[in-house]
Amino acid sequence: MDDTPHSKRVGLSSHRNGWIALLLPFCFAGVQFYMRSEAGPFWQWNLLDPAYFYLLDALNLLSGDPPGHIYHPGVTVHAYGAIVIGLVSLFVDGSIVEAVLVDPERYLGVLSNGVIVANTIALAVVGIVGKRVFGHWLPALALQLAPFMSTIILKHAFLPKPESFLVFATCLLISLVLVAFQDNLEFRAKTKLAMGFGILAGFIAATKITAVPVLILPLFLLRDPKVLMVYAAISLFALAVFLVPGIGALEAFVEWLKRVALGSGAHGSGPQTIIEWQAYLDAFAKLLKRPSLKVPLVLAFISLSLTLWRRRTGRILPEQEQWIVLGVSMAQLAQVALVAKQPTAFYMIPSYMLGVVSVVFSVRLIWACRPDGFNIPIDARTAASVVFAGFVAAQTAGVMRVTDHLIDQRLKAEAIDNAVFAHCARVYIYSASAPVYAMFLANKVTGERFAPQLEKQFSPNDYWIDDWWQWEPVTFRNWRGEKDFSIVRAQYPCLFMRGNRPGGIQRFLNRHAPNERFDTSCSTGAETVITQGVDCRGNLVERTSGGNARGGNALGRTN
Repeated sequence: MDDTPHSKRVGLSSHRNGWIALLLPFCFAGVQFYMRSEAGPFWQWNLLDPAYFYLLDALNLLSGDPPGHIYHPGVTVHAYGAIVIGLVSLFVDGSIVEAVLVDPERYLGVLSNGVIVANTIALAVVGIVGKRVFGHWLPALALQLAPFMSTIILKHAFLPKPESFLVFATCLLISLVLVAFQDNLEFRAKTKLAMGFGILAGFIAATKITAVPVLILPLFLLRDPKVLMVYAAISLFALAVFLVPGIGALEAFVEWLKRVALGSGAHGSGPQTIIEWQAYLDAFAKLLKRPSLKVPLVLAFISLSLTLWRRRTGRILPEQEQWIVLGVSMAQLAQVALVAKQPTAFYMIPSYMLGVVSVVFSVRLIWACRPDGFNIPIDARTAASVVFAGFVAAQTAGVMRVTDHLIDQRLKAEAIDNAVFAHCARVYIYSASAPVYAMFLANKVTGERFAPQLEKQFSPNDYWIDDWWQWEPVTFRNWRGEKDFSIVRAQYPCLFMRGNRPGGIQRFLNRHAPNERFDTSCSTGAETVITQGVDCRGNLVERTSGGNARGGNALGRTN
């Protein structure tokens, strides 16, 4: 392990072998582009939410309207999309709004490219700063494993949505933590550091409200009351600046926060009791079981316990390292406490990534606490290199598993071709793999401002079961508004329904066609596909008197 004093480490930076800082970032970028290529189009059921939302809200900003999907709040993503698409518009003939609506996949690809490049650069910064601080590459490379701490991070980092922005922000947060690691920083340097933390805090808060708990980490690193006041003031100022593009929708965001805060279930649903304690405690424990959190927290507990014991015996130990481990652990636990109310694994991305910081500094503390004269059979750096290589090998296998899963999802989504049902009434529900559904849902949640243009480019036989908000009644509609299901069904020789809302289609049919029977044999993967009067290849089939296709599997009613 490195026993070099901090003050010496900072002066050890060298431009020699600087390419090493790019190794893992280039691997990260390669993994991201590979995953994206294998995952398939953004309109698939597992990718459209919320990528398509942010695309249309970028158009809203370009058109002078406030964003409609303000619930993350995600304003930084809205602004990024508007800036990038605005720049692209300089090279587009005609209306950029029309160009995006006609070919949304192209522009989502451009936004995704920008996100991957930004995250790659931020990860390279971690390596460069780590080398400056530690004086050699191994701990710097270990910290660059942050986005590889969980395959959940990699699944979301290439999508133009808040989670990919949090990967970028957390990389910068790790870099600032490394700067704070230096001993004997002068007040002026600490003030500049507090300003950096504050700007980043504003960015994170304007991106994803569930990431705010990790912003307590700088409190453990700065500790000077005057410096902390600077951190608080700059954080609030930066937040106000980053929220400016969404200022017209801030009232809706505040109302959303109230709903989520009071509701005991997901997205403000359930009894208005704030928390349902048994479910909350179960979710809290479940989140802590993930290796990306459990391993760093266990190591942190061991290292801090050993440090306390060794300090009582008179051993002088590096103080700032202890604060880093304690601060990261408290930040992780604070985020778990917030997210447990609505437990979603990818909400924890900042804490997963910070786990690598906790592990690196916990190991350093454990090594510093070793008994005098204690030696291991191999050099400490060699042992650390072996562990590093083992982690890389394990995560490489994990990347392949996740990619195989994405491929499997794509193939199952492609197994049913919506186009062969062009003569049927095509009905979609959340979250169906269909370009038209991706546009319908995105248009709805962003303010329903593009329906007239979208109606012109899609078939008139496309309809939706609108069940997006749990507190709104479920409706059947098309681009022009609510429709009568029985009348629409009578206009077409067959019916095709698709989506992966558990039981959603069946509940709808139980209300609107209780005496009809439908075929479910076309279902694939996570999506339920229900047909009537047509087979899975789009061929019309004879219907029995009961209303179902002859030879099909009947869809039973549920209570």
